[in-house]
Amino acid sequence: MKIALVVTDNFSAWNFRRGLLSALLETGAEVAIITPSGAWDQHLRGLGVRHIPIQIDRFINPAKDLKFAWSLYRILKRERFSIVHNFSIKPNILGAFAARWAGAGAVLGSVTGAGAMFSGDAPRLLQLVRPIIITAYRAAFRHTDRVWFQNLDDLDLFVRSRIVAPDQTVLIRSSGVDTNQFRGDRCDAAKLGNIRARIGAGPETVVVTMVSRALWNKGISEFIQASRVLGNGSGIDVKFVLAGDGEAGNPATVPARYLRERESSSFTWLGWTSDVRELLGASDIVTLLTWDREGVPRSLLEAMAMARPIVATDVPGCREVIDAGRNGYLVNPKNAAGVIEALRPLIADPGLRRRFGSESRRKVVREFDLDYVNRRLLAELYRFPARRQPPATALEQHTHV
Repeated sequence: MKIALVVTDNFSAWNFRRGLLSALLETGAEVAIITPSGAWDQHLRGLGVRHIPIQIDRFINPAKDLKFAWSLYRILKRERFSIVHNFSIKPNILGAFAARWAGAGAVLGSVTGAGAMFSGDAPRLLQLVRPIIITAYRAAFRHTDRVWFQNLDDLDLFVRSRIVAPDQTVLIRSSGVDTNQFRGDRCDAAKLGNIRARIGAGPETVVVTMVSRALWNKGISEFIQASRVLGNGSGIDVKFVLAGDGEAGNPATVPARYLRERESSSFTWLGWTSDVRELLGASDIVTLLTWDREGVPRSLLEAMAMARPIVATDVPGCREVIDAGRNGYLVNPKNAAGVIEALRPLIADPGLRRRFGSESRRKVVREFDLDYVNRRLLAELYRFPARRQPPATALEQHTHV
């Protein structure tokens, strides 16, 4: 059996899909990843996956999009894959047509977060093209066998909008997180110390971290506002740390100059970091203040696996991971005052942080462990002969009528 995953960028192919790629390889299938070339090519090949490079523009560009569709069609026609699994908007739409016209076997789609395209706060251009995208989605999903959704909000949105038929949908929350790798005893103590020294955190400093692309719609402004209020006059040494860079070509990117100018005794911008596990291990509280719909945010799952309490916005995707008052708090988007009030008790009370962190760890192991997610993907989305499966949660047994 030959299987291809079509992914829009090189980093996502490695960071978010390598667990699924490994699970597919364990079935004995020949697995290929169709994604642009980049820094992670060697890592992907190291898994035993065949990398087929292709050019994909992440933003709207009709000429480049047509070129991508034609290139993908030629690859799929040549390779004759048994299964083609598309990720994100362009592969979901253009990849579905290319796969079907090329004579591929099963065509699978993935909505790993409806994102800014379906947000009420979407930029003007996205609002203008939204009806076109919805129409294209409807047509493409008529050529798609099954579509994987990571949260119930997105699944309901696509069904209500008649983009996808209820019997095409598969609800499996998140891409999973390796809870054996993301745990406190796997951290390098020297790296933890180096990180805390780098951000100027002493032994008693409470570190509040957000791992996110530096985009306005990820709540960067609210995060910095909270650092100014809680880092001054509270009587507690608090450090807010943002880990992540902007995105070239994205109009929502926060300028690097803006972030550098706002660094202070209570706020540090780290930029992109490869030591996410150790950064989370050096942190006390983790946030994600996005305005937009998410899938199920990996950064929050990794923090939960590291037994950290969570504060996040009450948007699709983030809701999946927080049991309010048990492992964290939900706040309204674009509401710095709400973020501040949610963080206050966690900053002030180490015991509360420990209790919430323990519940985070229990929840992520129970509901979002990578092996659990991959077994369900192979059985329910790929329709491989089922191995023994853990029971689905009540939420995941949701059926549309």
